Amino acid sequence: MANVHVRTYGCTLNRSDSEAIAGVLTKSGHHLVAEEEADIIVINSCTVKSGPEQRLFHQIRNAKKPIVVAGCVPQADPHNPHLKDVSVIGPKALSRAAYAVEQTLLGVKVTILDEEDEDRNALPVIRQAAHVGIVPLSAGCLGNCTYCKTKHARGRLQSYPQERIEQQCRRLINDGAQELWLTSQDAAAYGLDIGTDITSLLERLLRLPGDHRVRLGMANPRFLLPQLERFARLFRDERLFRFVHLPVQSGSDKVLEDMRRGYTAEQFARIAITLKRAVPDITIATDIIVGYPTETEEDFQSTARLIEELELPVVNVSKFYPRPGTLAAALPLLPTRKVKERSTRLKRVCEAVARRRNESFIGKELSVLIDEQGKQGTLIGRADNYLQVILPRGAGKPGERVTVTPSAAGTFDVRAF
Repeated sequence: MANVHVRTYGCTLNRSDSEAIAGVLTKSGHHLVAEEEADIIVINSCTVKSGPEQRLFHQIRNAKKPIVVAGCVPQADPHNPHLKDVSVIGPKALSRAAYAVEQTLLGVKVTILDEEDEDRNALPVIRQAAHVGIVPLSAGCLGNCTYCKTKHARGRLQSYPQERIEQQCRRLINDGAQELWLTSQDAAAYGLDIGTDITSLLERLLRLPGDHRVRLGMANPRFLLPQLERFARLFRDERLFRFVHLPVQSGSDKVLEDMRRGYTAEQFARIAITLKRAVPDITIATDIIVGYPTETEEDFQSTARLIEELELPVVNVSKFYPRPGTLAAALPLLPTRKVKERSTRLKRVCEAVARRRNESFIGKELSVLIDEQGKQGTLIGRADNYLQVILPRGAGKPGERVTVTPSAAGTFDVRAF
């Protein structure tokens, strides 16, 4: 049996895939080890941005040990010359991880991109954090965004049956998970291909007994609109983190149309306002792409106004970068200096909004679930609205719940020392 190191790039869905890869390897008798102790390395790849992809190619070029590349990169770009000498498996063939490792160690290059796991939710997992269970809801999405390469890798939406998702959640709760992270490429689209929706799934999962917390992953605003009122009422259940990740990408209707996002800025605002009315302290996170090729200064200003008017406290700002094979890659780019300058301006706006919001929690009592070790001997926890809280070392340990009163606030967190 082999000593295997599993490395992960990308989103929570990729982290879930890596936990399944680790589970499959362990069940087959292999050992998970640090990279320096490994006989072979499995790299679970991400194709959303160029940075992780370039790091992957650098590692392949400089590899001193056999490599298996899993995940989105080989599925989206199977003929990439960087992959010609390594074994690859796609994101829907995780159950074949042990076979790929064993054949690669025998000197056989394998390519497994056309197979699919029979039951994704039944795969064994090795959790990276004992108190967190990550539950995949689906593969693929219903979008056709002009800038996104992930659709090339994960394909069209394939929602997993509710009963199988519920069974996995039950197993995780019984195994001590304090948090259930529901993940997919687009949680809002869940079920639309099998006659149900994400609200119905959440209603079912929130009937499970226990004192755990449920965190919903990224949701496209387009698919929340038809179920908005029902969806908003769910957050009255204290076991559902009062947190939603709604990527708006731009505050300009023209740019949103060019991106093929399928909604308007006004519709996004309606979702945000409805959620805030239902749950005033809800945390709404969003994503912004600055410098899309058709973005004008006026478009950019619309985006900045949207962040300020809706007081969105968590904003992931990315500069546009063309991904090979996407429609947007054929558009003429904006000047690099202009994109960088807009990105800097928007980050200042976002930081000011976030700091004001975080300061509003100073002196308020918060129930916090401790998540992980922080820097310089601190702990990092999450309040019920997913606000990040920095705690002193002696406050507890991951998976424990404590009550604290923040005394200071920063751009990204509050501190309770």
